[in-house]
Amino acid sequence: MGERVSSWARDAPVDRPMFEHPPLLPFWLGHLTEPGRLRDALETHRAEAERLRARAAADLARAADQPDWAYPLLALTWSERYDAAQRDLVAGLRADLDAVTEHDEDPLP
Repeated sequence: MGERVSSWARDAPVDRPMFEHPPLLPFWLGHLTEPGRLRDALETHRAEAERLRARAAADLARAADQPDWAYPLLALTWSERYDAAQRDLVAGLRADLDAVTEHDEDPLP
């Protein structure tokens, strides 16, 4: 591997993550849209997170017996966990959305 890549891997600072999460941004202005639209966006994000998690899991299974892949396997493991967490966060946000909108969707007496 080139010296520049080795130097970067060795010396680059770890940047703080930026919290700009596109699936969450519509919730900031959720009062300007319909709960159904927010639920649809959550389902799209959940499905994509699960697709990516499954792909990382499949890649892990294929590479698990490759001794030269010890460090890439760590990255794949992180990816699988990250996407599983995204999927699970959607479930929590969906429950929160349902609790907030429950009174709005009840029929009038």
